[in-house]
Amino acid sequence: MKKVIVIGAGTAGLACAVRLLAAGYAVDIYEKNAIPGGKMHQIRKDGYTFDVGPTLVMMPSIYEDVFRAAGRDPADYLSMQPLDPMYTVYFDRPDHARYDVSSNLTTLMQMLEARSPQTASGFLHYLADIYDRYLVAVDHFITRPFRSRKDFYNLKTLRQALKLKTFDSADHMMSRYLADRDVRQMLSFQTLYIGVSPQKGPSLYNIIPMIELMYGVWFLKGGMYSMAKAMTRLIT
Repeated sequence: MKKVIVIGAGTAGLACAVRLLAAGYAVDIYEKNAIPGGKMHQIRKDGYTFDVGPTLVMMPSIYEDVFRAAGRDPADYLSMQPLDPMYTVYFDRPDHARYDVSSNLTTLMQMLEARSPQTASGFLHYLADIYDRYLVAVDHFITRPFRSRKDFYNLKTLRQALKLKTFDSADHMMSRYLADRDVRQMLSFQTLYIGVSPQKGPSLYNIIPMIELMYGVWFLKGGMYSMAKAMTRLIT
């Protein structure tokens, strides 16, 4: 049996080890910390538990795929529940405006239509545009391995990259469909997850709120560290 050494027991290292074991390799993991998980960690103090690092789940199927790769039922290891509303937006101004943002399209459209029919219509056109870009990103970049330079630096890949229209900012791209500044702020602050302002970050980052709107935001029972503990169970 071939043996593979994985350096680091963060989420990537754990997921890699799970898949290697499922493929028939012997696996050793080396980790500098006393516990696995890397940035996916928890702090327990005075009866409270705090997630450190990732705080929410988007696209649960990606998390579940690790367990399916090992021939296990994800439901035996993880308990997820959708959040609705996904989040609540408060505006710090005299009218104290407050909005619940739902991944349920009917509920969301009712909120947008209450602002104006143009806002609701513009949102649907925006969502269609960014979803098309998302499909390009998934099919040609996110799920595709680039094992050599020629896999990436070629005419076909360049054509697909141009479809992503990354030269525009996230806010400017959204403003072509949504004149309502409040709605733009509600649907673009997610770029801050990675420390980028919507006014400065490329429009490709609008994929983040699109994923939330299309697939929802989920809570992992026991906190995000439950994922690290569950993967550890698979390999021990």
